[in-house]
Amino acid sequence: MLHFNIDKTLVMRDNSEQLVNPKITVADIICRLAWGTVTEKEEGEKVWSLAHDQLCSEKPELYDEEEELIEVMNYREFVN
Repeated sequence: MLHFNIDKTLVMRDNSEQLVNPKITVADIICRLAWGTVTEKEEGEKVWSLAHDQLCSEKPELYDEEEELIEVMNYREFVN
């Protein structure tokens, strides 16, 4: 299930961010709602991995086995 703000539900174009293609606009919305962690490989390459199984507009609070808060970022923040 996808959740959209009312402004993007009515018109799938966002000229303020140069998102005039509906497919790109939908992809951008999903990127903002998908939360994950960033790890670094031995070669120095950073990798984003999905950490939360639901799309959500607010940053989720996720904890590891030791009940430590896991630092997460949405996919759009990672690629920018």
